[in-house]
Amino acid sequence: KEKMRYAAGNDVEAGCRMVRDGDVLRLRFEGQLRGFGRFDLMKPPVEYFTEYALNNSPAFAMSCGVKTHRAATDSKAFLSLFLPMPNVERFGFFKQNNDEKPIAEGSNIGAKGRSFQTKDIKGVQKGILPERVVLKDAEKTLLELTGLRGEMSNLFLDRKNFFVTFDDGDAVSVPNRWRSFAATFLVANNSDNLKLQKPPVNFPAVSNLPEGVIGDNNTFIIDGGFEAVSGGSDLVSLRTGEVVLKGLRSVTTWQAPDYGTVNGNEIHNGMSAAQVIGEAGQYRLFTQDVFVQNIPVGTKLKLSAWVKGKDLIKGTESWQVGCVRFAAVVDGKTQYISSPGLLGTFDWQQATVEWTVPKKLQKLTIQVGSNGAAGTIWIDDVDIAVKQ
Repeated sequence: KEKMRYAAGNDVEAGCRMVRDGDVLRLRFEGQLRGFGRFDLMKPPVEYFTEYALNNSPAFAMSCGVKTHRAATDSKAFLSLFLPMPNVERFGFFKQNNDEKPIAEGSNIGAKGRSFQTKDIKGVQKGILPERVVLKDAEKTLLELTGLRGEMSNLFLDRKNFFVTFDDGDAVSVPNRWRSFAATFLVANNSDNLKLQKPPVNFPAVSNLPEGVIGDNNTFIIDGGFEAVSGGSDLVSLRTGEVVLKGLRSVTTWQAPDYGTVNGNEIHNGMSAAQVIGEAGQYRLFTQDVFVQNIPVGTKLKLSAWVKGKDLIKGTESWQVGCVRFAAVVDGKTQYISSPGLLGTFDWQQATVEWTVPKKLQKLTIQVGSNGAAGTIWIDDVDIAVKQ
């Protein structure tokens, strides 16, 4: 709807979990974005989570993430976290946490429109997202954010609000994939703003997130170990004891194929792994889209996964085997870059494939499982590394 705003603040069915972890209290909220009306649930849904880690210091760790279930239908999209700052007058954006000189700073934040945004930074700093942001009133620091990380497209100030955006302008097609933001928030006290009390050195990172959600800038795969669901869980009838559903048909960050489950039957690491029961000529692949917006042309990527096979038999075509591969859409055409075919019965081994990011890359998907082969294959610990 035109000018309709959907927000987590409107969610009347949010889930909440509170956990005591030593001297840290962890709060997690999750749900779906809603409009203001009682039944105005956004469709297709946009899921969100927000998690806080709090202790006795005047600081807290926070992370949040969003997952859309369909790509934007328009050429423009806006999806953001925002923080009202009614007293903010000055700001500083710093490339690294310990930098003294900002990459951008300013004052006299206007009452209308954006007064500053990181995507406007020119020259050698273009495209850089800061690790630290300082927001001040006329005299003192109000809030300091450190250790910023995640998949943010833009940071900006607009009418006394601080925005961290996932989509801002040109729509990015990343459905069914978590995108996240995380930082530590240092809250000013009443004394000299240069003496902000820092959190303890061992102030914990936010927990219970899918793997890779708040990883470093080279993290491309989310939940490569298939641990985001309750690994090894079957759905069992309390009345009869019968296993109603073996494993799980779908996971939070992977698209699961027919006869693809996540369970603890065979694992390389952690509590669970993906399992695919293949059939000749049937393409049963776990897939996950990779966020390609910030991957420079010429980057060398190495895709790896630990795999185990039982009675994997080639289909009628030579390429109908077990596989670990990239599926890349380049200038409108799809190309597949695969590891050597996986056949037979074998214990856990690592399958790898390397690829250099070309010009005009439009979409990149990871595919693991059975590409038309009969038999069973298990997959665990999927990862993409940047080759130096």
